[in-house]
Amino acid sequence: MTSKSIELLPVKESITLTPSEWYVIAMVYKYRDLDKLKARLNVNSDQLTRVLKKLQDKKLIKLIQTLSHPSIEIPTLFWEKLEKELSRCIGPIAPLVIDDKIEEFNKSRENFPYKMLYNLLEKISLEINDSDGKQQFQKIMLEVIKQY
Repeated sequence: MTSKSIELLPVKESITLTPSEWYVIAMVYKYRDLDKLKARLNVNSDQLTRVLKKLQDKKLIKLIQTLSHPSIEIPTLFWEKLEKELSRCIGPIAPLVIDDKIEEFNKSRENFPYKMLYNLLEKISLEINDSDGKQQFQKIMLEVIKQY
């Protein structure tokens, strides 16, 4: 019996995500296995199928038959890019916001788990009041995460 998993795809154009779509994307890294994702989200299959279909239509994900989960250390360049992009949206307090959000996970930049980056970005993006700025930030950072 084969199981399906979800692969994130590079963003090629401007996108708009609903809260449920953003949440599913945030959860995909930790739960790439479709069955585990369903169990974790505690939604019925029809609801999840609709969200996944929308994400596929937006060319953000694809279903695959293989499961892979590399353990990757988060490079310093990621944190620099995160600060730069967030600074464009909220100004010079960006490093403080990032550190505060990391602390909410009881972690530091040095030991922050890669699998939680989407959750971190979701929390950070809530601090951006401008909807266009938030969308641009999410798009850029989604691409940055996919590089690692």
